[in-house]
Amino acid sequence: MRTSPRLGIAAACVLSLLAALVSTAPAVASRADCVPEAGWPAQNTSLALEVVQRVNAYRAARGLSQLQISQSLTNAAAWKASELAYDVGTAGPVAFDHFDYLTGRSPDARVQACGYGSGFGENIAVGQASPEAVMNAWIASDGHRRNLEYPGWVPIGVGAASGSAGIAWVQDFGVSIPDPVATPSATLLPPASTAPSVAVPLPSATVEASAAPPPADVQSAAAPAPGLQIMARPKARTRKRTARIRWTISGVAQQISCSLNGRTLRRCGTTGRTLRVRGGRQVFRVTVTGPTGTDSERISWRVLRRG
Repeated sequence: MRTSPRLGIAAACVLSLLAALVSTAPAVASRADCVPEAGWPAQNTSLALEVVQRVNAYRAARGLSQLQISQSLTNAAAWKASELAYDVGTAGPVAFDHFDYLTGRSPDARVQACGYGSGFGENIAVGQASPEAVMNAWIASDGHRRNLEYPGWVPIGVGAASGSAGIAWVQDFGVSIPDPVATPSATLLPPASTAPSVAVPLPSATVEASAAPPPADVQSAAAPAPGLQIMARPKARTRKRTARIRWTISGVAQQISCSLNGRTLRRCGTTGRTLRVRGGRQVFRVTVTGPTGTDSERISWRVLRRG
């Protein structure tokens, strides 16, 4: 779901409106790895740890398993929190996205760069003043609450960083702990404090938000069928050779696939895809499959010759 007036998309929730500011673009060299940019706000480990504790208290009250802190997911969440704190503060609401604002790097590419290589889900938010406030905001949102209550999660990583737009919050959940050793709760090390573990390729079943893939032992016929909705697409006739397509997923999904002009793409983002295309008619299709059904959306547009 998108709630653009409140800076929200898919698995994201913000309660305060932000005015767009003039953007001062930072250097982008480190946006391909897991090292925060120089000048970005630092990870607030005490706030992050309190969010972890509140998540586990919330799950315990519902008879759900307690989550262990993963260093690689902590690295991924802290990187994203710092990026959101900086970019939303300088560029405004347009920078609020699971994808990196400047490079378009996807969440799955980010968590791989930080050392995590299994199925994951993510909640993000900007503007809440405390761990209690952001948890209340996520709990009040169906998609975010489903992430908090999903029984298949095992590890968690949380990021919290303060910028001019307020505190940026990120929760990354995972289905396994690939780290050599999970980080003890008492340390909650920031990204620069330890090298991430070696990542393995993410499976195609990886999706975000409420569509996070359940392990086989928690799937059931009662799982809600996946639903797909295109939220942003190119104009029907355009001269732009770059197309940014965004979608949201509801229900339970296990696999996402994309094709352009009948050709299957190697990578399909979990909430969207940016494409570079040539002139002429373009046909893009995205399909989401779950244990109880499949949904697919097809869009087409024409790229006009330049001149």
